[in-house]
Amino acid sequence: MSIFWPLAAQNIPIGTWRTHAAYRSAQTLAVAGTQVYAAAPGSLFVHDTQAQQATPLSRLDGFTATDVSRLAYAPETQTLAVAYESGIIDLLQGRNLFTITAIAEANLEPDDKRNRHILVAGQTAYLAYGFGVAVIDLAARRIRATYRNLGPGGTPLAVNGTALLDDRIFLATERGVLFAPRTGTNLLDFAAWRTVPPADGVPGGAATHIAAFGGTVYAAFGTNGLYRLEANSRWTPVTALPVGEVLFLQTSGQRLLTGYTSRIIVLENQNITVGTHPLIRQPRQAEHDAAGRLWVADAVNGLVGGEAGNFRNFAPNGPVTNLFRRLARWQSDVVALSGGFDPNFAPRRDSSGFSVFTATGWQNYTAASQEPTLRTPNVLDFAAAAQNPLSGEQYAASFGNGLVARETGGNWRLLNEPNAPPRDALVTGLATDTSGTLWVAVYGAAFGRPSLYGRTANGAWRGFVFDNFSARQPTSLLADASGPLWMPSAAGGVWVFDPAANRGRLLTAANGSGGLPDNRVLAVAQDVQGQVWVGTGRGAAYFFSPAEVLENQPVDAIAPIFEGRPLLRDEAVTTIRTDGGNRKWFGTRNGAWLFDADLTRQITHFTVRNSPLLSDEILDLEIQPATGEVFFATSAGLVSFRGDATEATPQHGEVQVFPNPVRPGFDGLVGVSGLAANATVKITDAAGRLVLQTRANGGTATWNLRDYTGRRVVPGVYLVFSATDDGTERFVTKVAVLSGN
Repeated sequence: MSIFWPLAAQNIPIGTWRTHAAYRSAQTLAVAGTQVYAAAPGSLFVHDTQAQQATPLSRLDGFTATDVSRLAYAPETQTLAVAYESGIIDLLQGRNLFTITAIAEANLEPDDKRNRHILVAGQTAYLAYGFGVAVIDLAARRIRATYRNLGPGGTPLAVNGTALLDDRIFLATERGVLFAPRTGTNLLDFAAWRTVPPADGVPGGAATHIAAFGGTVYAAFGTNGLYRLEANSRWTPVTALPVGEVLFLQTSGQRLLTGYTSRIIVLENQNITVGTHPLIRQPRQAEHDAAGRLWVADAVNGLVGGEAGNFRNFAPNGPVTNLFRRLARWQSDVVALSGGFDPNFAPRRDSSGFSVFTATGWQNYTAASQEPTLRTPNVLDFAAAAQNPLSGEQYAASFGNGLVARETGGNWRLLNEPNAPPRDALVTGLATDTSGTLWVAVYGAAFGRPSLYGRTANGAWRGFVFDNFSARQPTSLLADASGPLWMPSAAGGVWVFDPAANRGRLLTAANGSGGLPDNRVLAVAQDVQGQVWVGTGRGAAYFFSPAEVLENQPVDAIAPIFEGRPLLRDEAVTTIRTDGGNRKWFGTRNGAWLFDADLTRQITHFTVRNSPLLSDEILDLEIQPATGEVFFATSAGLVSFRGDATEATPQHGEVQVFPNPVRPGFDGLVGVSGLAANATVKITDAAGRLVLQTRANGGTATWNLRDYTGRRVVPGVYLVFSATDDGTERFVTKVAVLSGN
């Protein structure tokens, strides 16, 4: 299993990945000694009750995926069972992780491979599915049997849960409760199973939950509450418990736990205890640990734990949701937005707000936040964000629900100012320029209505009306440092507009009128040298002198040639970003590509096959300039990668080395950041002998702990010197390489 680097450690090692998932909507948990595992949609984590620390788990740690449907722990074999939506099962035993793929690969009818319940009995686990039951030998780590087609006449029958009592096995199914002897019977044969008939007012139909406790079987039937099996033949209601939907039912040691909305009811030694707490709202599963503390997987408040009514949240720091479609920046902070519109440009009605990754981790901005500075107006579908470079004022805009702003560290307000975009404006892009003007792109404006708004530094608004149809369909917005605004159009091409001169031009694939690789423009970006890059449905191209595209003369983009063909010609380029070394990152529907500054060398091509990317479909990219961390918003979630290039300054800043000291066994790259732009870096030993000379990517240089001959350096203290472009050389820092003794 790989090492996980927590979110709090901002300077993670160069070349390291980490996931960014939401952890609040917990659906399942498992108590394994002092470890409590929990899963929410798209996320998995473990809370150490002794260290009081929650740590995310993902593919980086060897797990197959994060779409966990159910967790369970088997004490006898010390096995954590992790069942995924796909049917794959991971078994964690100590530090070893084993994967069972038989169900995922099987051709089943119905093809519902999401696990609904896991019952552990010694070295055996019974897993309930839409197709039936799978029996796993945990010691041998294999599927021992599957019980399928248990319905009338051998038809498919969905199973919601299992229970064992004496020598019988009980199944909660879509047609009530089935049971059969555990031995001496062919359980693969549907005829071996009998139905417990409904009686005493028990409705027919689905049994949603089942458990064995105190010498009998309990079952829940829809919204009708809890029933117990009497004399092995009839159901009677548990009148001491409320009538209503049972959210979960399970045994925990010598207790029976029943979950309802906003409460958990515990049966123990004929006593009934009702547990309530503001943090318990939608409990999906619960267990006690050895110390008697109750742990709850709550769909609203995540992992909740405590005793005697004293509960609190336990979860890693993470964003407000898992799926983000747009990324932006507030200076060095990365802003993640759910993207307020679908592929047909219809509002998603998304109420999750947005999240910002800072030096200390994630901050979540929602209408329901208890923190005043994190509480936004009640706005749906946040789709864009920007920050004023002069005042520091921060902005976020929605697709049809309003534009909000706040002073740095202040409270949010709606921008209901004279001549501002109406609240129902479908905002698809925000940008600020060097003068402090905020620019707002509006999709689908009616003829005669503004498609672009500008708000000056003093708060005055102006709207710009375009006759060109493509200009009224902007999908994003780039403020060119030279003055023009670039707006990709859903109708094709990119609209370039100079607000100072009040003139615009539509650039397309036509020769002399843009010469783009394709009319489908998906992204625009500006690199360190001021060139504007355009991502299209068939590759990328750039304009060498973007200020000249509005001149009354033919203009064509330059499509770089790489390995004898136009760059990424067969790829839909969905997003483009430039790192501190002016290297180009391209997001596509086939992974993420990194090329050097001159587009002569492909540095990497990340896919799900060779990296922790959650999906090959890259929706957006963003880079933290100070750290070089690259964030990938994919169709399956958000991950990031610490690159080896950072934004540089004209002179050396606060030079830092990470990791420092370098501990035994470390085999990654040592980063030296805070350097002047593209500085020359020399590393020497304590005696002044040259070990390596290299050059920074932007403001960061890297060292692989080897000398100029390729040999790994011996333990000791090494000195780092740097020379700027004017030839001035000085000592900047030192790094210690530790011995293994």
